[in-house]
Formats: sequence, structure tokens, C-alpha cells
Amino acid sequence: MAKLISIFCCFFIFYSKVNCKNETYNFLLFTQRWAPGACKEWLDMNETNSCYDVPHTHWTIHGLWPEWNIYCNDNPLDMSQLLNFEELLTQLWPTTRNLTNQLFNDCVTFWSHEWEKHGTCAMALPQFNTINKYFLQNLSWNLEYDVYTSLEINGITPDSNRGYKFADIRTALINSFGKIPDIICTTDNLINEVRLCFDLESNLIDCTVIQSNCNIDKDVLYR
Repeated sequence: MAKLISIFCCFFIFYSKVNCKNETYNFLLFTQRWAPGACKEWLDMNETNSCYDVPHTHWTIHGLWPEWNIYCNDNPLDMSQLLNFEELLTQLWPTTRNLTNQLFNDCVTFWSHEWEKHGTCAMALPQFNTINKYFLQNLSWNLEYDVYTSLEINGITPDSNRGYKFADIRTALINSFGKIPDIICTTDNLINEVRLCFDLESNLIDCTVIQSNCNIDKDVLYR
């Protein structure tokens, strides 16, 4: 992992040349997901769906979303811009959704979706105006805002035999990051996503538009 992180740092300065029209939004959402929750969400959509066995030792990336703006231009994802950190992407930004039984191909489909839906809108900001900048900032924030460790140091670890109070999970994340996050659960209250909010200069801020669907009257499952 140390070698991969070194490679990541070296290539942070590289970028690709693409164009973007101006888009207006007020904040950014950086969304990380817990693989069992993401898998449960996928299985709930269709009982014939299947998931990849993503390691449960780290929260992975879902994406960086400029508020709710989507599909801002038709710039496709150019995978040649990501060749130098594909391995790190596969570790930190995998897909749980098994579409073809070929993990890497399904990861590329996932990355392309996130870029075309959200990355093309983020391009309106100079810090995200290239493919490399967008993907590398996601990787950087995933390493910096380590949800697994933040929960662990506050006594919250995956456990199939118990659940946790929503308030305790929320407080643990606030203690670690210093700002209010948004927490998303599946229909059976399994933790699925943690969303962090940033202003347009990439400063971490409180999430004021809370979308949380967790049932705070029941234990939140983390397994």
C-alpha cells in the first residue's frame, strides 16, 4: 500500500486536457461506502444480482458529487489518464456490483459512470478541471478521511452480533473529522455510506442538507 500511495502522490500533478461549461452549485459531497451495505443495496434491487467480495477493512469511494448537478458535458472518461494509478483505484474505488464476472471491467464501468455523471460537473472548479485531478482528489480524501479508523478509535467496529446507536456513529465521525457528516443506511438499517461536505474551495464543512435515511430509533448495523 505504501508503494501505491507513493505512486499516487507522484502522479497527482498530472492532468488531461478537457473542456467544461460553467455549472452552478454551492457545495461538494464526497461519498464513501461500506461494501456490505453497498452490496445489500444492490441485492435489494433484484434478487438475481450478485456482488464482488470487496475486503471489509477499509471504506471505499463512491464518488465526489457537485451538489446534485449531473451530466454537465459529454467528455467521456479517458482511461489512459488513469493508467499510472489503476491498482490504487481498484483497491480504494472498487465496485461491489458484479455485472460481468470481471472485476476490473466492472470497475471501469463504475468509474466511467461517476466521471460522466458527476466529474463532468466538478470540472467547473479549477481543482477538478481534469480527469486526473478529479480521480486523484477522490483517492486523497479517501486516505485522509478514513472512516473505518475514525469509527474504530471510538469503539465502533464491524460486528455481526450487535448494532450501534446512530448518535454514537455520528458523534464518532464528528469527533474525528470536526464536521457534521451525512450517514446513509439500507432499508434494514445496515450502514451504507458516509458523506462529507466541502465548500467550493475544497474546505470541509458541516453537511447542512441531510439526506440520512437511517432509523435513529433502532440500532444501526455495521457488519
